[in-house]
Amino acid sequence: MFFDVTLSQILFCRNFISLAIPFNILKPKTMADVKTMVEKTLEELLPEGPENFPVGEGVTVLRGKTLAKTGQWLKAILLTESGNKKQLRLYGWQKNKEGQYKNRQKFNISQGYMKLLSTIMLAFLEEK
Repeated sequence: MFFDVTLSQILFCRNFISLAIPFNILKPKTMADVKTMVEKTLEELLPEGPENFPVGEGVTVLRGKTLAKTGQWLKAILLTESGNKKQLRLYGWQKNKEGQYKNRQKFNISQGYMKLLSTIMLAFLEEK
């Protein structure tokens, strides 16, 4: 496997979400680029405010990042809070006939399996 001790340590740092999600946006070309991405804070990685995202009742958006926006779709990763629980969520909203975005996809990313997801995504990045 391509992981070394340094990379394993990086995966466990508080900002490893930069490894887990935005590869299609940031497009790191080397492992040095990946390490640089990890050094960013969540505030830098998720710079958009809650007003940009049409989430439902009971969910507070703390910050987010638009991953893709087309004529019909809006896809984003959000840091949310529901009750006292913070979560990362991947959302996909589709415009309806009235021109309003409606939630069509949602995936909660819990801390319990986030390390596994980031490891799989790194392996996918390295695959030729």
